Amino acid sequence: MFRGLTFEPFISPALWITLAIVSAVILMWYGWNRVGTLSQHRWITIISLTSIGIGAVLLILLNPTWIEPVAPPAGKPLLTLLLDNSASMDIDDVAEGETRYQSAIKIANVLSANLQSRFDVRIRKFSSIATPADLNELAALSPEGVDTDMTGAITSSITDDRPQGQALFLLSDGIHNGPGGITSLLDVLRTTKAMAIPIYTKTFGGDSQLKDLEVSLSRPQELSFVGQQVPVTVVLKQRGSVTDKSNVSLMYDGKEIDNKEVSLAANDEATVQFEVQQKQAGLYRYEVQLKPMPQEATTANNSATLLLRVVQEPIRVLLLEGKPYWDGKFLMRTLASDPSLELDAVVRLSETRYLKRSLRLQKSSLESKGAQPGSTDGKSPEVNIHRIESSTILNDPRSIIDDADRLSEYQVVVLGRDSECFLSEELVERLKTWVSRDGGSLVCYRGSPVASVSQGLGQMLPVRWSQTRESRFRMSLTDRGASLNWLMPSAGSDEKILDQLPSLTTSATPERPKPLAVVLARSQKSDESSPVVTYQTYGTGRVVAIEGSGMWRWAFLAPQFQKHDAIYGSLWQSLLRWLVSSVGLVPGQDMVLRSEKVRFSTDESVSALLLMREDATGDAVPKVELIDSAGKTLDTVAPVPLGEEPGVYQVLFGQLPEGHYRSSVIGKDASADKSSTSIVFDVRQQFLEKIEVTARPDIMARIASESGGAVIEDPNPDQIAQEFQEHISHSLPQRTVRFSAWDRWWVLLSVILIWGIVWGLRRSGGLI
Repeated sequence: MFRGLTFEPFISPALWITLAIVSAVILMWYGWNRVGTLSQHRWITIISLTSIGIGAVLLILLNPTWIEPVAPPAGKPLLTLLLDNSASMDIDDVAEGETRYQSAIKIANVLSANLQSRFDVRIRKFSSIATPADLNELAALSPEGVDTDMTGAITSSITDDRPQGQALFLLSDGIHNGPGGITSLLDVLRTTKAMAIPIYTKTFGGDSQLKDLEVSLSRPQELSFVGQQVPVTVVLKQRGSVTDKSNVSLMYDGKEIDNKEVSLAANDEATVQFEVQQKQAGLYRYEVQLKPMPQEATTANNSATLLLRVVQEPIRVLLLEGKPYWDGKFLMRTLASDPSLELDAVVRLSETRYLKRSLRLQKSSLESKGAQPGSTDGKSPEVNIHRIESSTILNDPRSIIDDADRLSEYQVVVLGRDSECFLSEELVERLKTWVSRDGGSLVCYRGSPVASVSQGLGQMLPVRWSQTRESRFRMSLTDRGASLNWLMPSAGSDEKILDQLPSLTTSATPERPKPLAVVLARSQKSDESSPVVTYQTYGTGRVVAIEGSGMWRWAFLAPQFQKHDAIYGSLWQSLLRWLVSSVGLVPGQDMVLRSEKVRFSTDESVSALLLMREDATGDAVPKVELIDSAGKTLDTVAPVPLGEEPGVYQVLFGQLPEGHYRSSVIGKDASADKSSTSIVFDVRQQFLEKIEVTARPDIMARIASESGGAVIEDPNPDQIAQEFQEHISHSLPQRTVRFSAWDRWWVLLSVILIWGIVWGLRRSGGLI
């Protein structure tokens, strides 16, 4: 650490040099002119003392400063050992037949014993949460955590006030499946680097793979109208080699109604399709079951639940486009292929010409559905769907929704760009009422629907936009978006599917979402990601904003990516079913109970949404009961208001044990449609930690590099101590105390004394 004298001039160096030169010239001129007028001894004394006086002033202008080092704060630097105790650490793929957990404890013991003299060593264990631990207690425990949240573990282990320095040593297999994914983990690592907190990592385990069978549904919630046959696509995934054939059963009301045998290859996926049909409106719960095998790592993923909501009428969608574009054309084609939809699409062709295209289900076909002998075994005669298409040229597009009654015919309104020609002030107010009171859903599918968003329209939208230069981006699902399962139409899907799809274009960047908005997808920009798919509840309805143009290319992929062609259709069909199934009050309904998900995990809070018409909220808000699979009432919950919109309530059930549950509104008239006031859902344990057990040294290496730490392959106490000490010496600022070397009474007195002596000598010699 530096110690000594330095200079911090009061004036610029150029000015100081100029003053020094001018002073020297004047002193030489003065001395030359006074030769012979004074005695030689007096002349030498005056010139010498004057030089010293000028030099002292110039030296003070340089502000000589003395720097003294300050002793470091008392105490030892903090070293926190973070020990992973999730279920994946119980794999015995480390040397000498040890489990990853046992090996981690052995290393933690060695480090703790050898580093206590130099560091304040603390032990913490983590899986879903991080807690302080004692090594003696840890040795007697088995790793049983259901997930691994390294983001939360690192965040909770950081101490704000530790001037001596601190570091983390992460002992894990690198599997991270906590909330926020890798994005939130990288955000935390940037924070630790800014705080000079390095993270050293040691990875346990290798490329292990367990044997397991898993069944999932491409869409766990389906919507149909009476008599319609609904295809149910089931995806089977085999890890390792458990069997070459497996039986898949479709269950309803505890009975098997269909069974199919599927051939499976090792480490492969396969699909099987069932068909279901109901002849009455209501909510129906099906379950797909896979025959358990003794070699499986877990049987928690051997079943999947399907909720089928049957309605009397198909979904009606209104699409408004400000000008023809490929996005609108492909969207109309996709919506037209869905037998559950009826579509009105209005596209502006010129200032006074608008093309209206309507797709209707044939009336005779709808009437025949009520007469069909529907059943729950999937073997009813198939109902043929016929569409009637018509086209009309309009002069005034607002005529199709010129009053509230005509707007209420639709469940979903989709807005494209340049929609100013449709959105008059009267229509915006009508849309706000339709969404908030009637439970309609508004979708802005190409970013901001207008160039300048009015105050009324802005109140509904979940984000605000700011104009920027045109840029391209790719989409990345958030945890909330991935849980909705919109992008899994086939067995060929994988986590990297969005990276293989064409990029989208935007010229307006969404700003920070509103407080109650939920982000389902973000951009994959390298600097700062922005929301791409965002929604918010507005009254009893929802408003969704989808950013970017060019999504039509997802339905027109290059040959090498054509296996993902179904993604575009799956996204829109799933979105519309989610909107209609999750929220919305149709005519004749006073209240509706909805849940966003079919399956919850045992470690997350279960909640539902109760929507009531504003004129129905005059009475007391009814309570909601929770019923288990045996029909026993477990709890009665009072809904609480959500947000400022009237008629929107949240029902909080909290964390629930594993099982099947039904929830219903109490006091609802028994003759009413029970499907609108009841929901069913499952609660299952997390199983990823038991099947996704391949160690991730790549994640551990990134944690080390992003935080300023290092990967420690062979955790030697001396090596770790050296790495930590070097980091402290380079990263922590040197603490010093600075004080002026000239600011002393005797210095000032000496300068004054010198100039006084010079003045006295000159006066005694007859000079001024």
